[in-house]
Amino acid sequence: MYEYLLAKAFLGKSPEYEMGLLKEIYSIVPLEDEIIVKAALITNKLLKNRQKMPSSEILVGVTAILKDGLLITEHPEAYNPLRKYGLDVISTEKFIEELNELIVKFSEETSRANVKEPARG
Repeated sequence: MYEYLLAKAFLGKSPEYEMGLLKEIYSIVPLEDEIIVKAALITNKLLKNRQKMPSSEILVGVTAILKDGLLITEHPEAYNPLRKYGLDVISTEKFIEELNELIVKFSEETSRANVKEPARG
């Protein structure tokens, strides 16, 4: 979110206004002590295994882990090291495909349920 707001500010937009829009659309999770501590512990383990990840990705991933959330991202492979800690991550493209499949299935089921059988006489 920081990078997004920075880009908007660079383009001459109001970060405060953009933040307000984001809050209307998304549930924004504040950076809590629990997230910071868990991120530090996981980062320590990753570094001991010679795995590097940007701090921002670790914080996002750990937030999803602790909040039992599905992380939807353009680059799910960047979060692979966090999968062993319970991260559920999916690409945006795959998420949209699965969502479309559910919509089609739901529409078909609804259509079948609405079809009335002919009256028997």
